[in-house]
Amino acid sequence: WQLLLALGLVASLIAAVGHILLSTKILPSGHVSHWHHTRHWLGLGRRRGMWARITNGLQNNLGLIAALSLCAAAAWHKGARGAPLTRPQRRRRRAGGGLTSSNFQQQRPAKTTGSAAAAAFSKSSSEAKEAQATMLFQELRERVKQGSDELRAIIALEERASNLNLRPLTRVELQQLLEDAARTGHQFAFIKAVCTLLEGMGVALDWASSHDCSPNLGRFALDAALEAAVGEAANEEAALLLLDLGLGSGEGDVSQLNANPLLRAAAGQG
Repeated sequence: WQLLLALGLVASLIAAVGHILLSTKILPSGHVSHWHHTRHWLGLGRRRGMWARITNGLQNNLGLIAALSLCAAAAWHKGARGAPLTRPQRRRRRAGGGLTSSNFQQQRPAKTTGSAAAAAFSKSSSEAKEAQATMLFQELRERVKQGSDELRAIIALEERASNLNLRPLTRVELQQLLEDAARTGHQFAFIKAVCTLLEGMGVALDWASSHDCSPNLGRFALDAALEAAVGEAANEEAALLLLDLGLGSGEGDVSQLNANPLLRAAAGQG
């Protein structure tokens, strides 16, 4: 039907152009007879024939016919684009053949998603806080080892224990501070403060057989501090204070206290 429509349009154009040339007498006299012959052959001269009525309609409605022809061509083009994909086309589409470079860039997943960025930030923040906690603990240990200002050491311990932005002091760290204080032979108030923190964590200070010491390498909470007070500081007052603190905690049991090494160290001190 599109071919017939095109042929009809061409015929109407020819008839219209010829009619204009005849009416304006532009054609030479020798060509007028040829034009009448062509009109007669096309049937344009038979005004009562069907073809004459068709051509007259085409000439009178040439603009409308042209507009309808353009609409038909546009509709055909749109239908061709919206036709279902064939199997080879679908395969090429899956393979990415139908993607432009800009669409391909848009469909690529982002290298770093929002959740990954948040996880990386959280990890870096945790590492920074752990580094700060370690630094403060080392500073506190140095202050305790010096033993020159027990009050400042107690204040620093309380500030560190009450800092909610950092993790709490661990059992190992508190036992290290207790051992450092016992090694100086004094700082008894600091020793009591550290023992209070240990009990607050649920750590019993006595030597009962029911205690599980496997997380502490099989040793009780006050063993290292007692050895430092007796064997290194040779300070009887510090050793007795630690024994009293152990007896007053938990079950108050000393059945698992390994007293022989302590007795030998005390005897060796003379």
